[in-house]
Amino acid sequence: SLADMFNIPLFGKNIHQTSNDIQALFLGYNETERCVREVTTAATPNMHPLIIQAITAKTEDYRKCHHILDVITLRINDTGVYLHVWKGLLLLEHLIKNGDSQILQQCANLVEDLQNLTENENNTDNIREKAAHILELLKSTELLRQARKVARLKRNKYTDCIRSDDIDKHINSKKDIPLQEIEHEELSEEWDPFNFNTSHSIN
Repeated sequence: SLADMFNIPLFGKNIHQTSNDIQALFLGYNETERCVREVTTAATPNMHPLIIQAITAKTEDYRKCHHILDVITLRINDTGVYLHVWKGLLLLEHLIKNGDSQILQQCANLVEDLQNLTENENNTDNIREKAAHILELLKSTELLRQARKVARLKRNKYTDCIRSDDIDKHINSKKDIPLQEIEHEELSEEWDPFNFNTSHSIN
């Protein structure tokens, strides 16, 4: 799996996760698609920052960007699995704010899907609100520009704090780098949106 490539332990890896690995193998998903599937799977509780960083870097390639959004589209439309939709939205928001600018043009194809999420009363408040927020970003040039500027400033600050040797230590110690320092600095330290072991409302 992609977790093995990044030396990331899969705590609580279960039959569902093994099934995902086998499905990815036989369906012929490429590396980019496997990355997105792994980080948005409902089989594991976390979205690992190192894989997210790798996916973000791939948005500079047009074809890889297309593959990323193909998988995200599948995830956010899998409304029967809460974590697939929620993780898909979190990754999409992160890429809109931090990815290459070409991903913004391709995101136009997701507007209808996002609109459906906001209107579906069977979805949780979290999902409807997150989808609505992403729609606002995509529809407002000013909001989008400001969000990407803030993300860039936070990203630069984060890079200054974490050197390559720190990342090596992280891999060796297998501890999570808190991605919320980049993307969710305004949230309380107790709440990590990429760690689903923490308690938060999903009403």
